[in-house]
Amino acid sequence: MADGIEETAIQDLVAPAGDVDLVSAMLDLGGFVHGDIDTVVNTFQAPYFGGATSVDAAGLTSGVIVRAGTDGSGNHVVATSADSGATWVTSPASGGSGPGTVTVSANGANVVWAPDGVTPRRSGDTGSTWADVVGLPVGARVESDRVDPRLVYGLAGGMFYRSNDGGATFAAVAGGLPAEGNVRFAAMPGSIGVLWLAGGDDEGAYGMWRSTDAGSTWSAVAGFDAADTVGFGRAAPGALTPAIYTAAERDGVRGVYRSIDGGTSWERINDDEHQWGWIGADIEGDPDVFGRVYIATNGRGIIVGDDTEAAAPADWNARTVYTTGDVVTYAGAQWRASWWTQGQKPGDAYGPWQQIAAEPSGVAAWTSSRIFVAGDVVSHGSHLWRAKWWTRAQEPGASPWGPWEQIG
Repeated sequence: MADGIEETAIQDLVAPAGDVDLVSAMLDLGGFVHGDIDTVVNTFQAPYFGGATSVDAAGLTSGVIVRAGTDGSGNHVVATSADSGATWVTSPASGGSGPGTVTVSANGANVVWAPDGVTPRRSGDTGSTWADVVGLPVGARVESDRVDPRLVYGLAGGMFYRSNDGGATFAAVAGGLPAEGNVRFAAMPGSIGVLWLAGGDDEGAYGMWRSTDAGSTWSAVAGFDAADTVGFGRAAPGALTPAIYTAAERDGVRGVYRSIDGGTSWERINDDEHQWGWIGADIEGDPDVFGRVYIATNGRGIIVGDDTEAAAPADWNARTVYTTGDVVTYAGAQWRASWWTQGQKPGDAYGPWQQIAAEPSGVAAWTSSRIFVAGDVVSHGSHLWRAKWWTRAQEPGASPWGPWEQIG
């Protein structure tokens, strides 16, 4: 387990797309904005609070981060940032018994905070003012849709709640979900209303469920005896949906599992020699690096796992499409794609590869040379568009045909 190791109990994680690798919430030390997971950074400051319980980031707007926790005076507070954690706006919870959970809508416009012991509240001005929400019970767990800013979700006592107005009002839409034990749910990036839920306890319902209609109906995911948390990461090359990660028991075997085909099949990605006690608080895949996963432990910090075959293929895979800025290790050297790359080996005398010594930060903004994975969402021309398959230079909406679907 974690005997003899203190003050590294991770409570929540979020891996935003773009420049920030990871944001963590932890007890005692508070947590971090990990701009680069290989660089040591200070814990949250201004405000500093030690008992952080929840973090979230806007699904479509980079730089918007929220966190909830307890400060050194015992006040339960929430902090919001629009600049990737450089500055924060802080708000206290009057009368609350704990900091609870917090979420931010996909466009970063609305924050919904559910402190323990008091009515959940909502802010439409990055935390400067708050108003009580309607229809969501005290103590609910809250999460936002990753694409549609109107959709915010809540879970309490086995009932699932949905807001269609950015978190101002909620209504119960489904029941029969686990009411006891550790229960976590998450919205899938790149899709509207696709939700996965994991949790429960041995005395009742315990496993994994999925909804494709914003929580109105749920179906059990076969093969899981128990599941504690679920998260998403960058899709495998050629896959149509994000990779799904879970800490769970499947067919009698406890472990960390991954699916790259939307949950049809699962692969265990740890082994019996790599286990870290209870790892049910959170699990997150990296949205920018396929095969990278972040695991929250109860006392041993954050475990980072990389799929070494995905990061540095032993042999060239001509079927993989590489985006401008992608990096591979080939023939003992690192190479960066100069534009879309499909089929051509790094190191050829001509073509789109440049030998480099260090991995760059990657491509974060829309350009005509960016390749979007199926399911990626962009805002272009005042509309939301979702890539239907591999997308190269065509702008969303540029033609009645092509690989873009208007979704909002």
